[in-house]
Amino acid sequence: MLGTSRVNELIDVGGRLAQLDRIVTSLHANNTHIMYVIGGDGSMKVAHAISSAAQAKGYPLAVATVPKTMDNDVLWVWQSFGFLSAVEKAREIIDHIHTEVKSNPRLCILQLFGSDSGFVVSHAVLASATGHCDIALIPEVDFSMQGLAANLARKMHGDNRRVPYGLVVMAETAVPTDAMDYVPLDEEKRPKEEFRDVGLSRDEAEAIVDFHLLRKAHKRIEGQTSDELRSAGLKIVRHGLRDLLPTMTPPDGMNGMVDWDKLRVFTNEPRHILRAIPPSSSDIIIGQRLGALAVDNIMAGYTDFMISQWLTEFVLVPLNLVVLGRKRIPREGIFWKSVLAKTGQSPLA
Repeated sequence: MLGTSRVNELIDVGGRLAQLDRIVTSLHANNTHIMYVIGGDGSMKVAHAISSAAQAKGYPLAVATVPKTMDNDVLWVWQSFGFLSAVEKAREIIDHIHTEVKSNPRLCILQLFGSDSGFVVSHAVLASATGHCDIALIPEVDFSMQGLAANLARKMHGDNRRVPYGLVVMAETAVPTDAMDYVPLDEEKRPKEEFRDVGLSRDEAEAIVDFHLLRKAHKRIEGQTSDELRSAGLKIVRHGLRDLLPTMTPPDGMNGMVDWDKLRVFTNEPRHILRAIPPSSSDIIIGQRLGALAVDNIMAGYTDFMISQWLTEFVLVPLNLVVLGRKRIPREGIFWKSVLAKTGQSPLA
């Protein structure tokens, strides 16, 4: 069993050839002819690249992969094992945090994993008790800080929350479209004179600029989310709401119902707790079946494939199809509309 860690150079098309050659040469030198890779979309891409590199060198290396990601974003996988366990824990945390924010009134920004998709956030919110989450933010759906603040203020006024409280659940790359308004750098990463200061460090500001340029080019994040982007997005949402909420005009007939002077905002980041919990019985069984089928099909002569559960069946998926992208939540689909109905939020753009 080989211990692994994230190596972004293996995902970068321009810089991975030397790394791949070194890996294949090392496997050959150690007389390794079968390799099983367990991981998410990045691991799937690397496994396919290693398989292709071995074939190009004429080295008979059989490669099988098992999808393992809490984000549930690997293509051609119905639900990856670990996903529902994480959702169950996230639902529990949402319900517990709601007790805290309502009994000791304050606004919480709860950040969960989801580097390019909002499966954990949306499923956990949908499973939580009605009224516990005010707004869900996912990477697939655009929102602005102005739209977010107006929506949240409207809910607080409408629910007669004299002392403001609430719960916003966001994925780690749910970054507002107007995030550059809070960054002390321009697109060339030069200092700006006018911006809304939320305490971003230089690294966090640069991470937002890079993300802004990526989104502007209609591209998406490859690999993991950087700590700087994650913390920067959380700071913008937290401090942005703290500044914007008191400026929102209340609906007609509700003037002065919310005492914004008592607004207290805090954040919670239980992402690693979700990753560390024991698996459910169903996840254990699914994991065992995936592993056994990976071995069986390698022995049957297949290679460069992923074992996947699709609805009620287990199937082999060629890795050249798996690496084409990542699964996301359709913003116009009935599932996301169900989440909107649960939270009661309106468009946030």
